[in-house]
Amino acid sequence: MNARSLVAGEGGRAPQDRADAGRKSSVKNVLVVDVGGTSVKILATGQKERRSLPSGPKLTPKLMVSGFERLAADWKY
Repeated sequence: MNARSLVAGEGGRAPQDRADAGRKSSVKNVLVVDVGGTSVKILATGQKERRSLPSGPKLTPKLMVSGFERLAADWKY
């Protein structure tokens, strides 16, 4: 018996899997933002290389958001 069967029961599929089996799956594009002390890094679903901008004490939330909007302008998320 594996961990999935313990959670799902004898059929091997979790209850949410059975409920979603007839539905079309929807894939979401996610933008991940990592705010660090020296840089703000971003990466979106399907992208291979992260992009970054410098951070620090003078980086305001408004500047940070406008910076990653500019960096991710050609990404869908």
